Amino acid sequence: MEYKLKKHKIVLEDGNEEKGVITWEDSIAEEDVMYVTHTIVDPSMQGKGIAQELLDKAADYARDNNKKIVPVCSYAQKKFDNTNNYNDVYCTKIDPKTFVCHPYVKETE
Repeated sequence: MEYKLKKHKIVLEDGNEEKGVITWEDSIAEEDVMYVTHTIVDPSMQGKGIAQELLDKAADYARDNNKKIVPVCSYAQKKFDNTNNYNDVYCTKIDPKTFVCHPYVKETE
């Protein structure tokens, strides 16, 4: 299994199977802001720290690209609120409730 950076997401893949994904959308108004919209882990992989690893990788991406994160998805919101690990990339100037996100749809090949 390996993590792959794709456009606006990081995916944990096992062969051709997606086992986990974290997605984001870049802000139109603020070029240094990304909205983390979904953190999804396949039921067979839950409880193994995959969601945490995905969030850590998204935070590293934000750091490497001088971006701040607005945690929209409930998992990211909880982690941002309950740990100091993301203080350096936490965008507190935008309320996550102002962002409307759409359901995640897996890409088909």
